[in-house]
Amino acid sequence: MSYLKFYSLKEPPFSNVTDLRYFYSSPAFKICEDKIITAVENHKQLVSVYGKCGLGKTVLSRRLLNNFELFPDKYEVMLLVCIHSDVDAAWLLQKLGRQLHLELPAAGKSEYFEKLAESFEKLCEHGKQIVIIMDEASKIENMEVFEELRGLIDFMSDNKYGISVIIFGLPGLEDKIAGNPPLFQRIESRIVLTEFSDALVTKSYMEHRLRVAGAAEPIFTEKAYNYIHFSAKGNPRLINIIADNSLLEGYLLKNKQLDEKEVERVMIEMGYNTRLKSLFLDS
Repeated sequence: MSYLKFYSLKEPPFSNVTDLRYFYSSPAFKICEDKIITAVENHKQLVSVYGKCGLGKTVLSRRLLNNFELFPDKYEVMLLVCIHSDVDAAWLLQKLGRQLHLELPAAGKSEYFEKLAESFEKLCEHGKQIVIIMDEASKIENMEVFEELRGLIDFMSDNKYGISVIIFGLPGLEDKIAGNPPLFQRIESRIVLTEFSDALVTKSYMEHRLRVAGAAEPIFTEKAYNYIHFSAKGNPRLINIIADNSLLEGYLLKNKQLDEKEVERVMIEMGYNTRLKSLFLDS
């Protein structure tokens, strides 16, 4: 028997795998999402979204992707994920081109740019707005990527075509973009994701995930919710880790309801009392 059967769950409720079924729109998160959507609707060209590790940047980027894809006649939306630090300007153009199913020339990036710009023009002439979502942009080290991005924005602006670029990254991304003043000055909306504000939000978040996973009975007590919020400092990723391990701890102890003592055992056994701040919150 696993803790799933013990607590009558269909699946792990606190997995950190991106799954939009478990998306929870906290009050602060909804404000951020609404700001981004409004910025795109108002044709703002560059939107920056910053947040510490574990606050939901990737989840938000995928949710936005899904939302914009609901309007295929209005938006041509593309998602770029920067998976390593050595991406360059050619990578940026190639990724965009492939998402538009373009056969890019084998020559240099100037030919990539020309082909891509031509495709963007055609899309906009058919009434579409280009929306580019860049996740994990903090990993970009090559400043040519930012310069190429600025060139695309400038080209679309000069030709009066609609483009919105949404960049997601850690707080340090802002300093990188500042290294390209012309691009930095084009940021028309700056959005910062924050931790859950209080234990009530954390409780609502956890209860939502438990319901999606099939929970029919309360599992965590009020004291447990408060302790988890305090321990994780409102960070959703840490809440998931602590809550998942608390379920395992409760199962091993055969406790159907989890109180703060189970959460405390998890915190001690995982070393979070000493590692929490340096390992996660200062990232």
